[in-house]
Amino acid sequence: MFKNYKFWFRAGSWALLITGLLHSLSLINKPVPTNDTERQLLDLMMNYTLEGVNRTMYDLFFFFSLCLTMFSLFTAGMNLLFAKYYIPSEHDRKYITANLIFWTIFMVPLCLLTFIVPIVCYAICWLFFLVAFLLTKK
Repeated sequence: MFKNYKFWFRAGSWALLITGLLHSLSLINKPVPTNDTERQLLDLMMNYTLEGVNRTMYDLFFFFSLCLTMFSLFTAGMNLLFAKYYIPSEHDRKYITANLIFWTIFMVPLCLLTFIVPIVCYAICWLFFLVAFLLTKK
């Protein structure tokens, strides 16, 4: 079971699905400030509209957070469908390689610009895809 690349690819896809669901929890509640500086920053972020645009910085932040959640869930769903219907096939190594390349590129800005929780969650997904890639036949 642990030497089967299909197992690791599915594990990475399920981990990605769980990561997307965990990330969706951040969309439920608005952030609560813990001190005066945070209160002032959040007030500006939520109430100050950008010049010529009828949106706040919080609207943009919420949108990008929603996009990451939806993208993670979509990718996990597509991977699980691929694993169910197309593995093993002559294209499985290419599909796993494409996943691995994308998530490797994604991990660079993620590590530079975010905090530890998303880094760990997406690193687990990436690690599972790496193991699946290493176990596929050349």
